[in-house]
Amino acid sequence: MILKNNSKNYYNIKRNNKIFKLIIIFLIIITISYIAKLIINNISNYFLKNSIAEVEQITSALINYSVTDDMLTDLELDNLYRITKNSDNEVEMIDYNPVAVNKFLNKVTNSIQDGLFKMEKGDLTIIGKGFNGDGTIFYIPFGSITSNPIFNNLGPKIPVRIKTIGSILSNVDVKIKEYGINNCLIEMNLVIEIKQQIMLPLISKKIKIINDIPISYKVINGKIPEYYSGSLSKGSNIYSIPIE
Repeated sequence: MILKNNSKNYYNIKRNNKIFKLIIIFLIIITISYIAKLIINNISNYFLKNSIAEVEQITSALINYSVTDDMLTDLELDNLYRITKNSDNEVEMIDYNPVAVNKFLNKVTNSIQDGLFKMEKGDLTIIGKGFNGDGTIFYIPFGSITSNPIFNNLGPKIPVRIKTIGSILSNVDVKIKEYGINNCLIEMNLVIEIKQQIMLPLISKKIKIINDIPISYKVINGKIPEYYSGSLSKGSNIYSIPIE
C-alpha cells in the first residue's frame, strides 16, 4: 500500500514538473515574440519616418520641375484673374476666369501626373536622380539605424517604393498685400495636393503632400480696405485629375 502511494506521488510530481516546464517554455516564447515584435516595429517605424521625409522632398522637387518655364511663359497670367476696385482705389474683389484657369491647371496637372507615373516606375531623371528599373525610388542602408557615419552604409539596403492614390488636386491662389504707400503686391501661387502610399518591405503608410509654387508677383497701384486687415486672398475652384 505504501509503495502504491509513493508511486502515485512520484507520478503526480513528474506530471506537475512537465506542466510547469511547458508553462515556462510557453511564457518564454511569448516574451521573445513580444520583444521581437517591438524591435521589428521600432526598426520599421525608423525607416518609415526617414522614408516619409525623403519622399516628400523628392515629390516636391518633381512637382516643381513639372511646372516648366515654358508653361508659364506661354501663359498670360493676368488673364487668369481680375481685380475689382472701388471709387477710392481700394481693392474689393478677386475674380477668376474659369476657362483660362482650367486650361492652365489641366496642362500643369497632366505634366505632374506624367512625372508621378515615371516616379512610380523608379524614373527620377527629371530631377537628376537616375532610374531604377525595379520601381524602387531609393534605398535606405540598414546601417543608418545606428546614426553612426562609420556604419551608415553597412548591411542590406531597404527598398522604398511609392504609389500615388486618389486624385491630383490643383488650384490657383491669389494673395494681395499692402506694399508701401498706396501700392499692393499681388502674389499668385499654384497649389498642388496629392496623396501617396509609401511602401517598405514590412510596413506602408499613406501621406498627403501639399505644394505651394509661386508663379507670379506683380505690384499695382491701390490699397487694401481696412476691414481686410492689410491683406486678402482667394483661391480658384479646385481642378481634379483622378489617378488611373
